[in-house]
Amino acid sequence: MFLGYNDQKLMKHFFICVSIPVMITVTFARSNQSRQVSLKEDATIQELLSHLCLRPDTCLALVDDQPTPIDSELNDGQHVTIIEVTSGG
Repeated sequence: MFLGYNDQKLMKHFFICVSIPVMITVTFARSNQSRQVSLKEDATIQELLSHLCLRPDTCLALVDDQPTPIDSELNDGQHVTIIEVTSGG
């Protein structure tokens, strides 16, 4: 099937604009409170922390109970536990 110029333009626009969000369950270890967060499809843990107004150097992220680097992408339905770390002297 041959697509005309306008059809091709419409298809390009469709594929650029459609993005399915992912739902992530976030639990804060300190308070044991959980919440649902909706992020873009290829969001990383670093983007999740930014969305939650948390600095990556003050948190550890466990994805499905496994320590995970902040550049890891999140998938729909995953559970992330945030452990806020503090230090002092």
